[in-house]
Amino acid sequence: MFRRKYITPLMALSFMVVAVTGTLMLLHIKSRALGHLHEWMGIFFVVAGITHVLLNWETLKAYLRQRPMQISLAVVLLLSLALLSGGSQGPHGQKNKPSHEVRVFGNR
Repeated sequence: MFRRKYITPLMALSFMVVAVTGTLMLLHIKSRALGHLHEWMGIFFVVAGITHVLLNWETLKAYLRQRPMQISLAVVLLLSLALLSGGSQGPHGQKNKPSHEVRVFGNR
């Protein structure tokens, strides 16, 4: 129970850090330290999320059988696909070329 008692607050706090740093970066308030904090807390958030799912697998399976959860998953999936397939627009409406660059931590 120790893990369940602490993993949810750790996950919530790491989400808040990733959300705030991501929003700042979206608003073009950037620094190298902010980028590193965002990346590493993002990794921590993913690890905490996977741990949370594993510890609560039975409950999650019960949620997945419910219609509202299935509809929510479908909406998120469709929205994600639409955003990925639409590409990005430049400042004057021109299409940006897709980037095939692979970034590595610290590669700015």
